[in-house]
Amino acid sequence: MKKVGVLGGLGPLATVDFLDKFYRTGDACQDQDHPPVEVRFCTAAPDRSAYFDGCGPSPIGHLREAAVSLKKSGAQFGVLICNTAHIWHRDLELASGLPFLHIAEQVRSFLDNVRKPVGLLCTPWTVKGRVYSRVLPREQLVEPSSEVLEHVLMPAIRLLKANRFDEARQLIARVLMQFERAGCESVILGCTELPIIARVCATRMQLIDPNQLLADAARRHAMEA
Repeated sequence: MKKVGVLGGLGPLATVDFLDKFYRTGDACQDQDHPPVEVRFCTAAPDRSAYFDGCGPSPIGHLREAAVSLKKSGAQFGVLICNTAHIWHRDLELASGLPFLHIAEQVRSFLDNVRKPVGLLCTPWTVKGRVYSRVLPREQLVEPSSEVLEHVLMPAIRLLKANRFDEARQLIARVLMQFERAGCESVILGCTELPIIARVCATRMQLIDPNQLLADAARRHAMEA
């Protein structure tokens, strides 16, 4: 089995959600059947969106340090538990020498049999940084408007980080309704904290959980000889 390096803490609940899904995936019968995992919670890293908005310092130094630490710990590949931080995906690989699975690549594989277009719930910088549109044709994605990103999705994510789940869920439900009206049958939950609350939102659409897909891929990769 390969050792998995988890670069997380962006935020902590998303990382806990990933680990829960990782350990529930597969057919382990005892502790020893699980792949070894090394985790770094980079909660001290400056806020990604604030940096890109020009309102704070860069987190990349913290992330590089964590990636190098994972490599030194013996991790054979890594996963990055933040969609927006995948803007630095290649940077972290080059800085650490550790290959990282890409969250959007896992979604692309899943979407092969999903009817298009697909909605994308995410931060403004996941859109601006083309985390998904680099690997998916843009015509297959329905991205939120700038107004929705700034005035609905970002407030919802901040409420989530503050453990104000009911208020966050109400905002997310509004955006899901807009995607339904736009003709989407599926929506990518493109912020790793969104699956924590979106699953309880009433919608007819399929909610695609990149955290689950990344956990599944990491488990498969770790179990390969």
